[in-house]
Amino acid sequence: MDCQISRAEDVAQVVLIGSLDSSWAPYLSDRLDEVVRTGVREVLLDMSGVSYLSSNGIALLVRYHREMRLIGGSFRIVEDSEAVGHVLKLTGVAKLLRDEGPIAGAPACGAQSSITLDRAGMTLQVFKSDTCATVERLERIGDPTKLTSRGYGAADDREWRAAAGNVALGLGALGPGFEACRDRYGEFLAAAGVAVYRPSEGPGRPDFERATGAFIPQVRVLYGLAFSVGLTPILVRFEANGEPLNRSVALSQLADACLDQSETRTAGMVLIGEADGLVGTALRRSPVAIPDGTDPFAHPDAREWLSMTSEPEHARSTALVVGVATRAASPALAPFVRPLVGSSMPELQGHFHAAVVPFRPLPRGSFEIAPTVQRLFDPGRVETVLHLLGDSRPILGAGESTFARGAFWFVPLNDEG
Repeated sequence: MDCQISRAEDVAQVVLIGSLDSSWAPYLSDRLDEVVRTGVREVLLDMSGVSYLSSNGIALLVRYHREMRLIGGSFRIVEDSEAVGHVLKLTGVAKLLRDEGPIAGAPACGAQSSITLDRAGMTLQVFKSDTCATVERLERIGDPTKLTSRGYGAADDREWRAAAGNVALGLGALGPGFEACRDRYGEFLAAAGVAVYRPSEGPGRPDFERATGAFIPQVRVLYGLAFSVGLTPILVRFEANGEPLNRSVALSQLADACLDQSETRTAGMVLIGEADGLVGTALRRSPVAIPDGTDPFAHPDAREWLSMTSEPEHARSTALVVGVATRAASPALAPFVRPLVGSSMPELQGHFHAAVVPFRPLPRGSFEIAPTVQRLFDPGRVETVLHLLGDSRPILGAGESTFARGAFWFVPLNDEG
């Protein structure tokens, strides 16, 4: 297949020639992702040179049409061949993919006032609310120190509900109770009614549950941090603006910016960003009943207990990151956080987990947290869940997680309650 792309301001013209089937769908998906990353609002497809369109190709076109509509843009076919037109008509998607009508239900972008700030290596767009952000209570669940001592048992298991306004991260599992989850506890995060975790049993394929109707996901938690985003989480968009060969923003920089904006010692973050590279770890085995004398984080046990990134991974994917950042953590919070590598301030600490999905574009301007988070998750499309950390080893160290662009919401937290 040949794919020719031209752009004029916010409109991209995409000319396809050849066959669009399962062999070429990944190639076209990569090219379309590049187009969307540039910030276009409208994608026009010329398929007059396409001789064959498979079901896989149709599914790809429908997916991009849906995603562009969700962010207030459009994606439509303006020219097609006889073969393409015939298939589109038979499958019932011709009207959908040729639609030129107004975008129904699109988010209102850019309506909220904002200020733009330049920081080292990045530009921030802060959407200020008319209402002051409420200081929320940070809930500490369980005892994180048991992970490096005797492990966890049934008495450590707690139920936590992933309602729409609740945010959490830690070690947990999705299941009816301790016995059902004892071999599967792993890294989890939850936000906007979605709970996702990586089972420590088997191949570690992530699983998730999403709030629907009266159903609210229930997470079995061994230890973690939880808070509410309240009614007034503040949105901050960010984009790297460094040198051409170093255009990425480190997690520590974003945590530092978050705390500056919150004007508090501790803040909760929910971030959606295009990853430049993620550095982290995940459990290979359940932390239930760790044998005496075993430290999963120490050599040589770490090789058996932990899966670690040897270099930054998942570049160009989208990451949902949930975490807590703090300066000079309170004694109660201290066991839950670690220094953020790469910061010029050693007192900057945090605890962050990330769920990685294929690239998803973000709406322009200001947008709401719940629908944006929920549309990231489709069955089979969660790549992994990681506990993000810094690897500061000389020469061999992988550094820390970095992002090209994205947005985060933050809320000030009281970490002493």
